[in-house]
Amino acid sequence: MPSDDFISDEGWKQLRIMPGFPHIFFTFSLAKWPVPMESMKGVSTLEVKEIPGLTFNLKEQEFIPISHLSGKTSYNLPIEKKEYKKLYILLLPFVDNHDMYTDVARISAYSENKIVASKTLSYPGSVDYFVSNRNPTSFATYRGKRENPYALLPSLSISQPDWLEGKPPVFPQSKYWSTSLPVTSESCTMSLIEIELKKGVVVNRIVFESLGALPAMGIVAVTGELGK
Repeated sequence: MPSDDFISDEGWKQLRIMPGFPHIFFTFSLAKWPVPMESMKGVSTLEVKEIPGLTFNLKEQEFIPISHLSGKTSYNLPIEKKEYKKLYILLLPFVDNHDMYTDVARISAYSENKIVASKTLSYPGSVDYFVSNRNPTSFATYRGKRENPYALLPSLSISQPDWLEGKPPVFPQSKYWSTSLPVTSESCTMSLIEIELKKGVVVNRIVFESLGALPAMGIVAVTGELGK
């Protein structure tokens, strides 16, 4: 990824308006602005243990930004022109409770000027809130391992008006929040976006777009599984 396009993680505050500051960070970082990749200082590679063999190369405490406020609402990332089976994108989603139930970003894979795969990211649905879960009273949307949230529900007895899952939960309801794999650290929660490609498809670039006036994204790293 082009080094000149990265910024320090401390620059995330200039990417969007955060209406909830400072109250949403009181229990997260003693009312100070969080530094998302603070705990990853000195880390140059990141292994995702849930997917054997998946490793990202990182630029220390930096990412490529996209947002409406920054004036950079899209980013074109050239990649080696090859046949890929799947693309893996590690994102820092700078979203909060003011972005609820909206589409926040779109990622499209191109073969020259043709879109061969595209994924629209929603919140909730595709990404988690970027804060870590180190304080149990924070607004973190990821709080623990998500055990098959889409399993079939048991039959209700005549005395049960509804399933537990159907009753108003404590906000946020972590188990159902995102279908993307969370990649966590002591200082942030990143989202792993997976884009599957049809057999024989050659990709040479990926385009990232922020959607809406508030949401912002940090592109941390990108890699791909080659087709056979």
